[in-house]
Amino acid sequence: MVAGRTFRTSAAEERTVLIFAAACSGSAQLSGDLGVPVVVMQATDNVSRSITRLRKTEYGSAVLWPGANNLFPVKFEHGWDDWSVAAFQTPSSWTMPAPFGVALHHGTISVDLPEGLPLNEFREALGATLRRQRLDEVVRDRAWLEARNADLRDVLVLPRYTAAKKRDFKSIRPADLLVVDPLIDTERMLWIASAAVIAACGHAVAS
Repeated sequence: MVAGRTFRTSAAEERTVLIFAAACSGSAQLSGDLGVPVVVMQATDNVSRSITRLRKTEYGSAVLWPGANNLFPVKFEHGWDDWSVAAFQTPSSWTMPAPFGVALHHGTISVDLPEGLPLNEFREALGATLRRQRLDEVVRDRAWLEARNADLRDVLVLPRYTAAKKRDFKSIRPADLLVVDPLIDTERMLWIASAAVIAACGHAVAS
C-alpha cells in the first residue's frame, strides 16, 4: 500500500478492460479531406454500450466568415451517428513481444488493470498518453501547416467540436478525435496502453 492505495497484479485480482477504435461516416469524410486516418479511441468495460453513447454525441465544424477571426457559429454536421468499431489488425511482423498485461483481442486491445486502479483514472492517463495523436494537436504542428500551405485559421477550422448541449454549440470543446490508423498502428497502441497503465499507477501513488 502506497499513499493509501493498493496495487496488486495477480491474475485473480486484475480487471480487464478493452480499448477500441471507432470510425463513422463523418470521420471517414474528414479522413479523406485531410489525408490522415481519424478515429476515436476509448477504454471501456462494455464496447457496445460505449458505441451507443458515441452515436448520440453531436459534432460540428467551425465556420470562419470572410474577414472574421473567430470560429462562431459552429455548424452541426451529419454523419457522426453511425459509429462502429474499426478493428486493430494483427501486425504482419512484430518488432518486439507485446508488453505484459496488454494484448490484441478480437480487434480491440485488452488491458489488465491492477486492483485499486479505477477505470476512469486509466482513461485519463490514456488520454494524456495519446495527446500528441489528438487531431486538434496535430493541426497545430508547424510542419503540418506548412505541408498543407495552411494558415493559423486552419487550427480552428480543421478539428471538429462537440456541444455541451444537444445541437447547442454556444459552449463547445474539441472532439476527442485521434490521428491513428488501426490497420498499421496496433503495435504502437499496445505500448501506449501499457504506458498509460504505468502512468496511472504512478499518478495514484504520487497523489
